[in-house]
Amino acid sequence: GWIPSGNFIRTGYSLGTYDSTLTWKEFSIPTTGVLSFYCSINCTIRPEIHLPTTKFRHSKQSGSSERNSRHLAATNLCHFEILLLSDRGLEDTWSCASNLSRDGSVFFHSKNLYKSNYSVIFGYHQVDLFESRSVGFEARLYNISVTGTLQGGAKHCIPCDGGYYEQSRTTCLPCKPGFFSTKGSVSCSPCPDGTFTAEPASKKCLPCGANTVSNPDHTGCNAHCRMTLALPSPSRHADSNVTNFTFNFNSLGFSNGPMFNATIPEYGGKRFYLNLCTTSHDSSACVTRSDAMACMDDCSTGKCTSTYSYGKTIGFSVTEGGEILVEVTNGDPCPSNPSILLSAKVFLHCNRTLHAGKPRARPPTNNTCVAEFDWHTRFGCPECSDECYETRTESCGDDGHRNISRVMIEQCWGEEVPGPSSTRERCYLTYVIVGSVMLAVLMLLSVFFVLRMHLVKVKATRQLYSDQLRSHFRRLSAYPDDEGDEFALDPEDDILKIN
Repeated sequence: GWIPSGNFIRTGYSLGTYDSTLTWKEFSIPTTGVLSFYCSINCTIRPEIHLPTTKFRHSKQSGSSERNSRHLAATNLCHFEILLLSDRGLEDTWSCASNLSRDGSVFFHSKNLYKSNYSVIFGYHQVDLFESRSVGFEARLYNISVTGTLQGGAKHCIPCDGGYYEQSRTTCLPCKPGFFSTKGSVSCSPCPDGTFTAEPASKKCLPCGANTVSNPDHTGCNAHCRMTLALPSPSRHADSNVTNFTFNFNSLGFSNGPMFNATIPEYGGKRFYLNLCTTSHDSSACVTRSDAMACMDDCSTGKCTSTYSYGKTIGFSVTEGGEILVEVTNGDPCPSNPSILLSAKVFLHCNRTLHAGKPRARPPTNNTCVAEFDWHTRFGCPECSDECYETRTESCGDDGHRNISRVMIEQCWGEEVPGPSSTRERCYLTYVIVGSVMLAVLMLLSVFFVLRMHLVKVKATRQLYSDQLRSHFRRLSAYPDDEGDEFALDPEDDILKIN
């Protein structure tokens, strides 16, 4: 059968040979009309499965080629065809996608209709000889629309649903990726910066992850996986709460390569895979979700019967404890609560002795819509820079030398900043300080002796003058004047008195 999945319906993943037909019963076109719809088909298989395959070839338009590890099943083993019938018989038939485009890419088809009664048959066919998770065939149909039908007349107009816009008051057309609309809209609105829509007929725009930006057409987000993040400051930066470091997460994903297996026994047959910083991987896991950065193959019944995407939008932030948190969002609807989209949280732990390391899922919790992982890797450390080091100077020793060492205070990886790890130098500053102190002491002693000599000289001069005065006044005292006055010199204080 066909399973409703948001703005599209899809074939359920089944093992072995499988056919599914969706029929749009008869409708009448009195004059002219248009049939239009979007569709996709994914016929990807793992390379080791020896089914007849069609390899991707070099694309001159894009200038790139897919790895040979990506294969498509032959057309007779996986195809999706559309038949248009009328009163005149078979009007037309066509395939959803070309032979080399059966990789999940979405295509638009339209057909002009003329007066007649019509019906449409959507037919899907697969052959899975190995009945394993190695194949992930799936067909999807988006927003089928017919204009000009006789049954289209109504007493009351019906507003277009969200994700569509009104055209000529006769039909509702889907918004293209990068745009959205609400119910009853006559036009689609572009997604604001920092948001995106990757599918047609979107009712709302999805937010980009932290530290990422939407691309110019807002059909996705650009994850520049080499960025600057602020971590809690090392001890030497006591005047600042955070310090900026450069991180490079590009090696945590392999474009068109295998995904990292993060499975643990506690989940039973559920197998988790991560492939960060790229939305393309090979077919070794999560075959029907080749654009997922985190996904899960449900193999709990012994065979992998379904695959879930945990998202293809990535964001980077720092926890309060200084750990790097990578969040993958906008996945498939959560099986236990379809109103919530699946997401994943990956906690990166710095270990500069490892290379990429290996992620490991955390044990399951009550919140089945969010998967959590721990990943010990050197890429959880910042790239080495001056901010990762500190210069420490020891006290001068008895030999007049001191040690100066360069210590890594923030674990980092990559080319270490050049510079000696330890040096030994003379304590020139100590010599200068000691010399300055000795010079100051000598200067003080010189001033002291100069002042001392000056005081001695003053005292000697005073004593000389005092002796001369004593001698002079003794001579005068022997010859009193006419008035009978006598001069006397007080021997205690050398003060001349007149009696």
